[in-house]
Amino acid sequence: MTKKDIMKITTKRTQFMVRLILLIAGLLITSPLATLATEVTATAKGYLEIDNPPVIFKPGYYTEKWSYGNTVIDYSKIKEEGPIQFSMNPFGKKEIDGSATITKTDGAIKAEYTFKAKTEITLNSLLVGATLSLDDFAGGSWKCNDKSGVFPKEYKDLFVMHGHTRSIMITAADGRTIRIMFPEETRVLIQDNRRWTESYTLRIGHLSKLALKKDESRSINFSIILQAPTILNREKPITIEAGADWTPLKVELDIEKGSALDFSQLGFTDAPAGKYGRVITKGPHFVFEKMPDKPQRFYGVNFCFSANYLEKETAEMIAKRLARIGYNSIRIHHHDNTMVSGSPDATDLNKEEMRKFDNFTAACIKEGLYISTDLYVSRRVPWKAIGIDKPGSISQTEFKKLVPVHEGAYNNLKKYVTNWMTHVNPNTGRSYAQEPALAWINLLNEANFGNYYSEIKNIPEWTTAWQKWLTEKKRLEPDKYKSIPDFVPENGELSKDDPHCAAFLLFFRDLEIDMVNKFRSFLQDELGCKALITNANGWSHFLPDHFTRAKTYDYIDDHFYVDHPHFLQKKWSLPSRCPNTNPVKSISYGGRREIYMRHFDKPFTITEYNFSAPGRFRGVGGILTGTMAALQDWSGLWRFAYSHNGNSLARGTAPTIGYFDMLNDPLSLAAERASICLFLRQDIAPLQKSAVIYLPEEKFNSLDNRYYKSKNLWHALGWSRKTGVQVGGPKPQGYTHTASYPEVFEQYIEDKTVIPFIGSDIDTLVKENKALTIDNKSGTFVITTDRTCGGFTEKGTIKAGVLSADISESAATVWVSSVDKKPLAKSRRMILTHLTDIQNTGIKYAGEKRQILLKWGGLPHVVRNGKAKITLKAESPEKYKVYALTTGGRRVAAISTSVSNGLLCFEAKTTGLNNNAVIIYEIVRE
Repeated sequence: MTKKDIMKITTKRTQFMVRLILLIAGLLITSPLATLATEVTATAKGYLEIDNPPVIFKPGYYTEKWSYGNTVIDYSKIKEEGPIQFSMNPFGKKEIDGSATITKTDGAIKAEYTFKAKTEITLNSLLVGATLSLDDFAGGSWKCNDKSGVFPKEYKDLFVMHGHTRSIMITAADGRTIRIMFPEETRVLIQDNRRWTESYTLRIGHLSKLALKKDESRSINFSIILQAPTILNREKPITIEAGADWTPLKVELDIEKGSALDFSQLGFTDAPAGKYGRVITKGPHFVFEKMPDKPQRFYGVNFCFSANYLEKETAEMIAKRLARIGYNSIRIHHHDNTMVSGSPDATDLNKEEMRKFDNFTAACIKEGLYISTDLYVSRRVPWKAIGIDKPGSISQTEFKKLVPVHEGAYNNLKKYVTNWMTHVNPNTGRSYAQEPALAWINLLNEANFGNYYSEIKNIPEWTTAWQKWLTEKKRLEPDKYKSIPDFVPENGELSKDDPHCAAFLLFFRDLEIDMVNKFRSFLQDELGCKALITNANGWSHFLPDHFTRAKTYDYIDDHFYVDHPHFLQKKWSLPSRCPNTNPVKSISYGGRREIYMRHFDKPFTITEYNFSAPGRFRGVGGILTGTMAALQDWSGLWRFAYSHNGNSLARGTAPTIGYFDMLNDPLSLAAERASICLFLRQDIAPLQKSAVIYLPEEKFNSLDNRYYKSKNLWHALGWSRKTGVQVGGPKPQGYTHTASYPEVFEQYIEDKTVIPFIGSDIDTLVKENKALTIDNKSGTFVITTDRTCGGFTEKGTIKAGVLSADISESAATVWVSSVDKKPLAKSRRMILTHLTDIQNTGIKYAGEKRQILLKWGGLPHVVRNGKAKITLKAESPEKYKVYALTTGGRRVAAISTSVSNGLLCFEAKTTGLNNNAVIIYEIVRE
């Protein structure tokens, strides 16, 4: 290629790729040992992001009380040249100004940080730090001066190394290295963070207490040398528009009856909901009262706020749409405030709103959709309504903290629930307490006691409850509890090795057991409601909590998100940040962390999950979650959410993409079909081997044990072993392996006598499961079953049973599924999706990695251009036709096909027809 040819290329993306190819070609000529170049990005916040291995250096500081000073900037004033300017603050005060000058010199990346105090301040440290993931560095090594060591695979000590140096080299587990050079002796620390989170930290700079006067400065300077040649980029804002790389997509929301996308034909619903009696439990499964020998699974979607309050015509339209998508259940969520709007004490039902709520629930029941909900989510209760003389209303978080310990809050909730559950829906003729389709009730949404550990010490009722519990323990077991102080433990890590913390977690356990039993008696004995009961489905799970679940819950529930937004300036306002990285490369993405929440004798559900927008990899969420849930034999999944807005549902047109709503996001809706086929239709069978963590009850009354969080285990095990816990009783028999607490937490990973396979990499584990191929390094995932085959890759070829898809131009999820219930090799009707990325027109990010969202943009949706050469093994391939479909299932055009070596061949390309993108295809033998 000549220079003149290169100048003719017009797109920035192509120009960049040409420059990169020429650079690499030159490097390969001069150095046969050279590898592909690694990108290093200087971000607008002063971060230094290394692409390979993925490490981000960030400026920061800790106050005297160990509050962390975050880097903040005004994204409207990003400069594209010169020093990068930023501020740092722990509580919204801009206490330190900073600047970063990042340059490339002689193959090294040179970083010069300067920090200037805006006020007199005393710090515990002023640093530039990097988080090192377990995925990349566990088992790797470090070398500093004349010392060397490893990044331990299992937690041993907080400090891995610390000291002063002019040079340190860290090496990832696969051999990739980062050498850091300092112009003068600089203090360096490597810390193992697994007391709090799953990572290591590298910190460099001023790591001891220092006092800064106003306008006093400090600097931290270093150079980074990587194994591979480096390309230094500077983060610049980008805006996505239709053009050379993106094609507009016209979205249809309603599913055409009888089309290939009409999953109501697959029999997931049997209307009306409740026709076989209530949903009950039988061991680890849900069953119907009148069909006790047939396990039932449920797949649904959340409805929030005004989306639960619909006029009859809209309600019936939405319910039919949900059934055609393939859902057989819904979760009513954030419904409680609207339900009582206008009520002085937030307990009396609003008749007009209840009319619309009744419309929606009745329409769903009529279509065969079962209902899950919470007793409390976000109802705004006046302080005076619970007997506290304060103006205004209680925040939802505060109310959750009060219900377990404050009689006024509990009674207010009880009155509201009584009014709701005894209300008769005129469309069904039954009260909600009597409604068999109302199958599942969580008590307080995401109200795990551990969530509020740092706050409850300021609530007198919590202190009183703790002291009452402790007094009784000291009376019954004086020797055991005599040394435990009666104050609430100070803020810190509850799972640390401390008898005071251990006692407090046992208090949490017993308090929740009492609370759940109290609610159960109220619901069942007073109201006659027989819905199944659970609680504590949000994030802080300690091992003693498993005893609460074992003793009081009917089923276990939890939530997870991938790419959940983090708000940088104001909650639920832009700018926001999400990792926006390939989730297959992560050791603990999504549902893999949930495997240790399940109990083998109870059903397990996820009532909230999402691969949140605008994350570019969210298209893989369907096959990942559907596969994991099916392999683990869970019992229910609910996406968060279908809609938060009743007006949007009534309009019937797709709004712009937001963080969560499926209504707005054609990419997530298309990905949903894979989850439904894999999990609800059970295209992949549950794993046959099991790994049980045994929790003997006597050891969970000890104050000598450290009570870990229950999710910090070995996530890769979920691909080859059905995994969960057993609480108390005889030690489990008949499983492929059982590990016991506390030994299972205390042994190093090399000790295979405790639990086999925990030291194995994911490839070793997955090889035992013939349906899966997973490559964490490239981020490739492939699933092969009789009725659904496909996968995700950033580049290359997906080979999954009868399907082969050669991916080009853009990372993509491609999968094919039969829609006539037959194996793919014999199916006469199939759908195939080709999912790249979908964004709003005009959406704006702070940089190429699209991690900082600045502006949502508007319609139309645009699809990232990509191609996939498809080959499909089918009987008599010459008799098949392929049609491009709308998102509603309508055929819009026939696609050219050919037959080669007995295989059906065609090209899927998102650029579509008549400037309208295509992401779904129908393959049919006519």
